[in-house]
Order: sequence, then C-alpha cells, then structure tokens
Amino acid sequence: MRTMILTGFAAVTLAGCGGSEESRGYDESEADQAAAAIARGEQDVTIRSQEGDEVRIRTGDSGGALPGDMPVYPGANRTGGYSANSTGADGGSGQIVAFSTADSPAEVIAFYRERIEDSGRDVAATMDMGQMQSITVSDSDNRGGFTITATDTGSGTSITIAGGRSGG
Repeated sequence: MRTMILTGFAAVTLAGCGGSEESRGYDESEADQAAAAIARGEQDVTIRSQEGDEVRIRTGDSGGALPGDMPVYPGANRTGGYSANSTGADGGSGQIVAFSTADSPAEVIAFYRERIEDSGRDVAATMDMGQMQSITVSDSDNRGGFTITATDTGSGTSITIAGGRSGG
C-alpha cells in the first residue's frame, strides 16, 4: 500500500513539473523506481528528466514549516511526511505531513479553521462526511494552497496537511 501511495506521489510530482510526463521526458518507470527507493528506506531521491529538470523527493521530517505555515496540532504525534521540489519549468514544490491524535476530526478541523481565520486567509472549501472532514485554503494569487484532512481511525484521528505551490 505504501509503495502505491509513493508511486502516485512521485507520478503526480513529476507531472506537475512543467508539463505532462511525456513532454518533460519523465516516464512511469522513473516514478516506480523512486517509490521503490523510498520504500527501501532512502530518504532523499532525485529524479531527472531527459531535459535535465529534476524532482527531489524527501521523506520523513523535512525540518521546515508545515504547509500554509500551520502549527502542529497540540499533542499530536507525527506519523510521516514527504516533500518534493522541482527545477522544472514552473519550479513548484509540495509537502504532505501526517499526524495522529486522540481528539475527534471535528476538534481538529475547528482548531485549524481558527488558525486559518486568524491568519487572514479565506477558506476555499470544506467537507464533512462524518468520519472524515477537511478544510482547504487557496492562496490569494491562486498559485498554491493547502488542505487539512482529519479522519476517524476508530482509535483516534489521522491528520494530513498537504500543500503545494507553483514556482513560475
């Protein structure tokens, strides 16, 4: 399952590097190789296109700010994360960070909604499906944004913060 997620993350990252996979010289086998390297425990993988563009994928704690400069949910435990940076035509970047908490999805989303509103940003979309809730923010220049998703796992809540920004 983790390999499938990593392959999807790598493929989406490659496709977002300034064009389609075909037009930028990336192919599916490169995404598969990157996912396999990460699954083996490598924490820093670089993929190059035929044109010399690069995508660098890092796993674990990137050490930087969370997407949207959001804080870590109080008392949450970090469970994983990925970041990607591209030197492609748009120089985009993205990050996914995961946490777990004993609090409910509603409590998590309420916490982040308050932080979003305190930052002066507008909520672009929300979703409430009972066990899973999310809140999305789009940057005012429409070149990036982030989504916070809180899912009831039966033994707590899984929190995912995913964000990205185009460079060019």
